[in-house]
Amino acid sequence: MASAVVETLQNLPPCTSKSAIFIDDLVVLALFSPVKHLDSPLAHIPQTLGRSFTGTAQTLADIYNEFEAIKSELDLADPRTFLKLIKSTKMRLIRGNREIKAMGKEKHDLLEWCISAYSMLVIPSSSTRLRTLDLGGQKGFGVCARTPIPYNTTLHELLGMMPADNNTPHSGLSAITPSPSQDQPVNSERVLFGPLRLINHRCRTHNIAYMAIAETSAFVAYALRDIPAGEELTVNYGDNWFERDSCPCADCTTKSNTPPTTITAGKAAMEERSTYLQASGSKPHDTAASAAQAAQVQENRRRRKREYKHRQREAAKAQKLVRNAG
Repeated sequence: MASAVVETLQNLPPCTSKSAIFIDDLVVLALFSPVKHLDSPLAHIPQTLGRSFTGTAQTLADIYNEFEAIKSELDLADPRTFLKLIKSTKMRLIRGNREIKAMGKEKHDLLEWCISAYSMLVIPSSSTRLRTLDLGGQKGFGVCARTPIPYNTTLHELLGMMPADNNTPHSGLSAITPSPSQDQPVNSERVLFGPLRLINHRCRTHNIAYMAIAETSAFVAYALRDIPAGEELTVNYGDNWFERDSCPCADCTTKSNTPPTTITAGKAAMEERSTYLQASGSKPHDTAASAAQAAQVQENRRRRKREYKHRQREAAKAQKLVRNAG
């Protein structure tokens, strides 16, 4: 089960924030960025932890292809084989890709860790699934329950990790403070990497909470109530995460599933590599909508069109990179 995999992954050796941010972005972009349909208005550009991304198209393609080759064999019910398959994948990448070979042990360990952690999030034996959602008029990642999740269940698939320092400037997408029970200084701030960083924020209607793993730098999550299959998993980032009256979550705005942040560096990286999924939730249609409401709809459409064109300009270099990878 996922808990057995986490027992191994939670013991990742201390790593620098520079290496953790780079490898996390590398794996997320490799596994979840498309090589086709880059000009589609439905495309989502994954947000990155780093302010920039310097990986090569060949490395992204190699990681994706190696993962696809083993994905059907990954089963959380057989944790030993699960971890063995990913270790073998890492070794093939080191042998076959010059960029990866030159990275060194710390990044090699992180590569194995990130592929393992993000695999837990998306394979069929997981209790979770990664979805592309309609986030207030834009596309974004969300993590949903694949199966019903009972109250107080520990969600090991939602694993997050802290590096040993906070020395690397990052996008501000994900940050966390260590628990007193963990192996890092209390009241220090750390960037959070791993699948847990993909969870979106809700102020009041969130359904999960973070849980620190004692004597490690790792976190998982647990269910605050019974969660039906298909429901998005959300957490409260904390009262001070957003400035006063600026929280964009669905509890505080009329927009549905608004993403917690807008990260320019992430938009400039890549678009999601996967079959486009139907956005969760339905949009109510009021046949008696007033002229003012209709005008607002048109303005929202024009705004989204402007934002889409802006994202395409920002992503031009990344699109070229992905085409080269294909």
